[in-house]
Amino acid sequence: MQVDLGRQRTTFLTAHLVTADGTDVGSPTTFKVRSSSIGTVLWVAMGLAALFVLASLVRRFHRRRRTASSTPQTEDDDD
Repeated sequence: MQVDLGRQRTTFLTAHLVTADGTDVGSPTTFKVRSSSIGTVLWVAMGLAALFVLASLVRRFHRRRRTASSTPQTEDDDD
């Protein structure tokens, strides 16, 4: 369901279940719906933060693998 609050920030909705023949089932429930324009900005910021963390992890493990494979394996000579 889409709800357009217009200039309002909060509204209350009431919902209840209805059978296929139109009979109400149970009691209706009222809940509060809030709207915020900051929501999109927050999702974009969280996405960018997740990409930054992912890039940092890839860079760290890629660097560790590269340095481990480039160092020659020398055996200790006990003689």
